[in-house]
Amino acid sequence: MLIRLFFFLVSLSATFEEKFWKWWYQRLAAVYPKMDWRFMNYGYAPLDQESALVLKKEDEENRLFIQLYQHVLSGVELKGKEVLEVGSGRGGGSDYVARYHAPASMIGVDLAQNAVDLSNQFYHVPNLKFMEGNAEKLPFENDRFDVVFNVESSHCYGNMQAFLAEVLRVLKPGGVFAWADLRTQKMMEKENDLFMHSPFKLLYKGDITANVLHALDLISDEKTELIQARVSYLWRPLFSEFAGVRDSQAYRSFQARKMVYRCYRFQK
Repeated sequence: MLIRLFFFLVSLSATFEEKFWKWWYQRLAAVYPKMDWRFMNYGYAPLDQESALVLKKEDEENRLFIQLYQHVLSGVELKGKEVLEVGSGRGGGSDYVARYHAPASMIGVDLAQNAVDLSNQFYHVPNLKFMEGNAEKLPFENDRFDVVFNVESSHCYGNMQAFLAEVLRVLKPGGVFAWADLRTQKMMEKENDLFMHSPFKLLYKGDITANVLHALDLISDEKTELIQARVSYLWRPLFSEFAGVRDSQAYRSFQARKMVYRCYRFQK
């Protein structure tokens, strides 16, 4: 019942949806302000003989989540570049890029001020900072960034077209936009038209639903144990949905391909 109410509320209107997600992520940051939770994406697990990503020992526990960022940004030159993440959440993705790929600057922007504050407390990398900002009205001048990336965040936005227009505005000519997120099949068909009719040049388009589902399988038991240990009984169903644990509605939707996970890379 709680799950159905949740999905009903966020579907009422674009304005309500944006306000709800802002409240939700503000609340998550306030309720659990600990550094052992750095990523909120579903993760990515290779299905074949992809080259193993080399990580430092302290980053191994977050391998699945980092691999999603690595896949989204595969082939994108980041060293010495001005880079922006829109929807930086708890900051793990931006921190990974700043430490492993040596951009000139790495800025993470998020709508939830609590998440921004946590990220600035968690990470102390010279080329990295976090700011509050709306994806549909980014607080930057035109032609500012070489690379903009957006990972598992845009499903919270009220106006995807406005977001894409902002990305186009803040990217330098020749800059790269890397995007990945989940959508229902019907929503993805509509959004695919939006992407294809944008001024961007398509560099890559991929369906990574199977990789995401494999990652969810690999980490489902661990997530379930954490939810049972740290979340009150009433809220466990909602947190389980949010985490995409095995047999959740989100997990079953990926299995049945009622929901898909896509990745695109574009050039301005």
